[in-house]
Amino acid sequence: MEKYFRPDKLEADPNSQTAAKEFKHWYETFKNFLESNKSTEKSLEDKDNKTYISAIKILEELYIKPTNEIYARHILATRKQQINESIDQYAQQLKLLAKNCNFKAVSSEENKNDYIRDAFINGLVQSNIRQRLLEFSSLSLDEALSKSRSLEDSQKQSDTYHAALNNIASCSHPNSEQTTLASVQTKPGQTCYFCGHPRHPRSVCPARAAICQNCHKIGHWFKMCMQSKKSQTRSTYASTMVIASSMETPQSLSKCIAKVTVNQIDANALIDTGSSDTFLDHKFAVENKLKIFPIQGVQVSMAYMSFSANIQGYCLINIQVDKEKYDQTKVLGLSNLCTDWIHDDVSSRKYVQQTPLYDIGTTKLLG
Repeated sequence: MEKYFRPDKLEADPNSQTAAKEFKHWYETFKNFLESNKSTEKSLEDKDNKTYISAIKILEELYIKPTNEIYARHILATRKQQINESIDQYAQQLKLLAKNCNFKAVSSEENKNDYIRDAFINGLVQSNIRQRLLEFSSLSLDEALSKSRSLEDSQKQSDTYHAALNNIASCSHPNSEQTTLASVQTKPGQTCYFCGHPRHPRSVCPARAAICQNCHKIGHWFKMCMQSKKSQTRSTYASTMVIASSMETPQSLSKCIAKVTVNQIDANALIDTGSSDTFLDHKFAVENKLKIFPIQGVQVSMAYMSFSANIQGYCLINIQVDKEKYDQTKVLGLSNLCTDWIHDDVSSRKYVQQTPLYDIGTTKLLG
């Protein structure tokens, strides 16, 4: 009979989910085996003189983990009936879950506090606080409230600290896109010269990563390509120019210079896509005896700076770019330009399509 009662070797994994169940089954089988052989504790002493009881205690500590009473009650309270689960099956599952809840015979006051504690944990909005409370194997109502207050205060202090850091960062490094957008909104009706849509920050331009099918460059659409416009009209490039003759042009602007005439006077024209108006250097007008009409209280400002300059009147001049002529063009006079004339918009001139332009965007245009 001994071979039938003798249990198999215990090979359960202590870390598996069924370790406790397997050990309990093995232990009951082992006790039956000892009873059938009428063994005594003395005969089971091992080499280290450890008794049978101490050996079993070590095995129980290894395979039977202490249950988390708070978590077990949370699982019981939140267990819902499944779709295909009958009433009897649902009740049976609740009874099985209740075995891990360590229910005890307590007073009505203790029972009330336990019920309030369970409802408090289940109803918390902040999941991080609920998670921390469920980590405790046992917890009274007062302990749950105290720990929750501490966690809530810590979260508020952390949020305040991060908000202060964000404010400091935003003050130290203002959003360049918002600054650009503010300057864009000061000039309604203008369009982006990369996509043709109403003005917007470059970072959100839909054509920023587009590849032009005409010039194969990245950053603009085909309809806005300057090379495409040159094939359609001979004088499109004249839409954004600065005429210069009496002053030396900066080396950085040399590639934008074109030959033009102003009232039969040879001059250089600087292409400038950032100009919102047509400007003429006041010194150039005086030296060439151009008639200057007065303007009072008019200023021109920089789009990306607080710098501004007073308009020194205006002139009506005749301009010739290649074979195209523009008679009686109104230009505003400004002092100390690095060139003599800033041409903004020739959309009203014949054979020329409109090119979107902006405010003066660089101090290089001012001497």
